[in-house]
Amino acid sequence: LAERLNFGDRDSGAIVACVVNDGPADKAGLRAGGDSAIINGQETAIGGDLIVAIDGKEVKGSEDVAAKVLEKQPGDSVKITIVRGKKTTSVNAKLGSRPNETTNNCSQAQPDTGR
Repeated sequence: LAERLNFGDRDSGAIVACVVNDGPADKAGLRAGGDSAIINGQETAIGGDLIVAIDGKEVKGSEDVAAKVLEKQPGDSVKITIVRGKKTTSVNAKLGSRPNETTNNCSQAQPDTGR
């Protein structure tokens, strides 16, 4: 599965499926997948980043991302380690307040600009 998603030999992490326009993830430079594929019977975003650690602590899935973010307060910064293609890099994100309402205002997939 990791090879199909272009993450090399990684076998865990959280796929970035959505990046909210002008939100903390967008400002940090995280990328959501622009394509989707049916994997194990579920539609899955592909082509985006894979979060593998937050503040140096391993992320095995999306539940870990949610738990680690809930440990923080709005305004706190976190170091997010990602796999983009087959490269591992880190970005810093300043957490915002969780909105009262959720809307589907995800950014469109961005071309690779080397950032």
